Amino acid sequence: MSTNLTIVIIVAIIMVGLILYAATSTNRDNSKKDALLGKAEQLRKLADQPITDSEMRDIIVQFDSLLSKSLQLKLYNSDSCGDNLKKAKSLFNKSSYDAIWKAHKLRNDIVHDGATPNDREFDQAVKSFVAVIYKLLG
Repeated sequence: MSTNLTIVIIVAIIMVGLILYAATSTNRDNSKKDALLGKAEQLRKLADQPITDSEMRDIIVQFDSLLSKSLQLKLYNSDSCGDNLKKAKSLFNKSSYDAIWKAHKLRNDIVHDGATPNDREFDQAVKSFVAVIYKLLG
């Protein structure tokens, strides 16, 4: 077998492998997106119901986790939510970016300081999380 034919065969095998990898990677990403969007929708519906302070705090923490996973999927990394928010600044307009940082900081206050958001803070955070998660995954 000639050297040129061997090179062509090797290149063809590599190309087929890359195409198969890309196809399965896209399917996995779509599956992850669908799962994250489904969870976001469940949380959004729960947030619209009468809930306790404890449930309110839990919903914010869960939304922040979904935000983190959405950013990781979008940016193809496993960095922290805060680091990824900094990297993703160009994806958002100023008011959306400021609002999602405020929601993320509320999560930090809940987790680190035991804070309980008031109804207005909760509603604003939920709206910000929903808008940004849908933008990242849509």
